Amino acid sequence: MEDLVDEGFVPRTLLMEAASTGQIAMVNLLMQEYGADDTLVAPDGQTALRLAATNKQREITMFLLSRRLGAFKRIKCGLVSVHSLYGNG
Repeated sequence: MEDLVDEGFVPRTLLMEAASTGQIAMVNLLMQEYGADDTLVAPDGQTALRLAATNKQREITMFLLSRRLGAFKRIKCGLVSVHSLYGNG
């Protein structure tokens, strides 16, 4: 794994990948059926919520926000882009 990290690969959870690519059905499946944790933070500081917002995945962003308002408060500085994405900032 260290070799992959040295080559620029950033480890991500399946939930992070699904959130960043707009796969809402997979996000729901991972969270509801498998208990995926949306509070996990990748080595580069990214979360599923931040990745969804950065990649303009509105439905997933809103879903994750509704579930984890505490996480939103902790990383709100990184999510300022969420407001600008949707014309609120």
